[in-house]
Amino acid sequence: MTASPSPEDLSKCHAHWRRVYNRLWLAVVAVLAVGGAIVWAFTRNIDHLYSALFLAVFPFVGQLYNHFYLFNPRHDPLKTQQRLEDLAEKQQKNVRTVSLVNGSILLIASPIFIVIGVAAGAEYGVVGAVVGGIIGSVWLVSGLLGIGK
Repeated sequence: MTASPSPEDLSKCHAHWRRVYNRLWLAVVAVLAVGGAIVWAFTRNIDHLYSALFLAVFPFVGQLYNHFYLFNPRHDPLKTQQRLEDLAEKQQKNVRTVSLVNGSILLIASPIFIVIGVAAGAEYGVVGAVVGGIIGSVWLVSGLLGIGK
C-alpha cells in the first residue's frame, strides 16, 4: 500500500483547483478591466482604460499558465502532482534565500536607522528620541527574524 492517492483522486483534485484558480484569475481580470472602464467613464481619459486593460493582461497570462501548464487536464496526474511538489519546494528555497538576503540588509542597516531615529526624535524631546530608537530597533529585530527563518 502506498500513501499516495490514486490517479483518479489526483485528477479530481487537480480539476477542482484548476476551476478555483480559473475563477480567481478571471475575477482579477474582470475587476481590473471593469475598474478601468468605470474610471474612464468618469474621467473621460482613455489612458485610464488602456492602463487597466494593460494590467489585466498579466492575470490573464497567469491563468493561461495555470490552466495549460500547472494543472493541464491532458497530462498524467502523477506527473502533475510531482511537478507541483517540485515547484513548491523550489519556491520555498527561493523564499528562504530572499528572507536571508533581506534580513541581512536590515541587520546591516539597522544601526543607521537607530541613529537616525534617535537624532530625528531628539528634535521633539526625550520621548521622540526613545520612540525613534524603538523604531530603529524594530528594524534590527526584523533583520534577525529574517535571518533566523
